[in-house]
Amino acid sequence: MKTKVLLILYSLIITLYSCQNSMDEYIEQNIPRTSANTRSNINKPWIECKECILKSGKKVLSPWANSISTTVPDDIRTEISVENHWEILYTNVDIIGYDETVTNADEGLNYILFYNQYTGVLKGFLYIESYVNSNNNAYWLLSIDGGTKLFNFVPEFAKPLDSTESPYQISISAITKNGLTQGFEQGWNCFMVELAYDENSMNEQLSISGYALNESTYEFTGAYNSTSEGTIVTSTNDSSNPIEGIANAFGNAGKNWINNNIGSDASKPIKIIIGGISSLIEKGISGFISAGLNLIFNSVVGSTHTSYDLQFSTNGKITVTGKSSQPSSGMIKPIAGVPLDGLGKRLGVWNLKTVPEYNVNAPLQLKGWTQNTSGKLFYVYNVFFQPTYQTVTNPDLDANVHYSLTPVRVTLNAEEIISTYDISTDYNNYGVYIPKGTSLYIDNATEVENKSNNCIVYSTKLPNRTYQANIPALLFQDCKFDVRDHIAFRVLATIRKEGEVKSYSGKSFVPIHSYTNQTARPNNWTFTDIQNAGYGYVTIEDVQLATSQSCEIDCLKISL
Repeated sequence: MKTKVLLILYSLIITLYSCQNSMDEYIEQNIPRTSANTRSNINKPWIECKECILKSGKKVLSPWANSISTTVPDDIRTEISVENHWEILYTNVDIIGYDETVTNADEGLNYILFYNQYTGVLKGFLYIESYVNSNNNAYWLLSIDGGTKLFNFVPEFAKPLDSTESPYQISISAITKNGLTQGFEQGWNCFMVELAYDENSMNEQLSISGYALNESTYEFTGAYNSTSEGTIVTSTNDSSNPIEGIANAFGNAGKNWINNNIGSDASKPIKIIIGGISSLIEKGISGFISAGLNLIFNSVVGSTHTSYDLQFSTNGKITVTGKSSQPSSGMIKPIAGVPLDGLGKRLGVWNLKTVPEYNVNAPLQLKGWTQNTSGKLFYVYNVFFQPTYQTVTNPDLDANVHYSLTPVRVTLNAEEIISTYDISTDYNNYGVYIPKGTSLYIDNATEVENKSNNCIVYSTKLPNRTYQANIPALLFQDCKFDVRDHIAFRVLATIRKEGEVKSYSGKSFVPIHSYTNQTARPNNWTFTDIQNAGYGYVTIEDVQLATSQSCEIDCLKISL
């Protein structure tokens, strides 16, 4: 009898054990994972994982899958593969089939943040589960408490690593194909921004929220006027109204805009004449750089891996206004404390260490003398500028970076453009002559020209120094017309690994001005003295020829 009872108990224990195992397996397979964990037994590339589990437990298609609920352009949402150098920086969404730590978060915070190690681009996806009330012109607000250098490339002119004016928050418009509202949508939403190098980024935490400028209108300067697919409006403003920023065109839509706006026709703003421009643009940023289009725009970034992974800033500014500007807590639940150390390395690819300098030879060497139409005598001096700058490359970057620089001249409005190219205008007895170059870009707000890094200063003032071997000279500090006004430096970073170009990144910086410390003896030259020294009359044509032949560094004149 005892034996029978023991056998029954043994059978019952075995049965209960088997049931428990079956239940554990069922729970293991069906309960969504919402706390931090790593599934080491599953290791497919995320691009092959087509489903995600949200914090609510809901299963949805991944942002890069086909037939998903989203208005994010296809070339943006699908451009996240390992082959294209993307990594997952942070996720609180469980990507089914992928071995990744899932960070715990409140329900409704369904984020996946990607980072590209060669372009420094941060790309974020958020799944909004509930119906989104009507909203116009939605903006993401990214901020880092305590300060950061990551946003130093936003919006128009970049700031160096040592800047005391580094923005701690930025606004980025929603990336959407919905050109009617430009708002947040139910389903997957997206933002994208290029990060500057920040040595302290692994100790920083990101906060993300959203707002909308309802019943908004756009005001554009320049030729660019699209607010639909292929546009990101970036600004260092917060949700205050209005927002002033610039437009970044990207991907296929940006390529189409270039193709539609390039040519010799007077109505086309891009004047660069290059055969087969369409085929060059099809090559993505490689074609963009080889065509010289990086010389037109203040900002450009992209990977050479694909023709779609290209983003550039358009010329001019955008002002966005609306009747109301309210935090969109009902549309996007704000998230705080997103750690930026998920990859175990610092973010951003490069920056400048300090504010760059535009150095000029203090003694301006005499070239000759000339007269204006009324017979007034002017003395003509040659000026040469030398840009100096220090770069910093992220030491965690598994690549080499080569840097090049092009000076540009930036004037802020039409009144500041030097519109006359003869000597007849007297700028309070001081002036400047800059030979007109080939126009590369022109619209109602912006003009871009090829320029030489040499220029000519003319003055009614006789030379007051002797430079080197008895050369008459005038100290630059004595000139009232500073030809270096509104100069910016366009720096292009070329990222290479094992000889292969991986990406390009170009940014514009505003330099400070400095003088070389060169000795020049005081000397009160007379007109007879300079004639006896062999200096004679020079015509405007002589000046233009001399300047064009002495060009050592190409530069541009941009007037906004």
